Amino acid sequence: MANLYSGSITTGSAYLKVSDASRVSFTSGTTYILQIQNPAYIIESVEVPTKGGFLILNSNPFSYTPSGTGDLYIKSLNTTNIVNIAS
Repeated sequence: MANLYSGSITTGSAYLKVSDASRVSFTSGTTYILQIQNPAYIIESVEVPTKGGFLILNSNPFSYTPSGTGDLYIKSLNTTNIVNIAS
């Protein structure tokens, strides 16, 4: 497993593409492991979302496999999120 990104992401009150914030290009069909510290919403969407997603409350790692039809977005909840991405 290779670590692709480890750093902080602050989005304010809007959703931000994880790929833009981390400079990681996600490949459809490839499984990635993400870990997010501090509360945030995460959602895959074709357009920039305005609401919704999964609320991440703990720092447990989770897997993400891009569908190829949308991008992964993150929205911080009044905090800076430390994000780790590995493949």
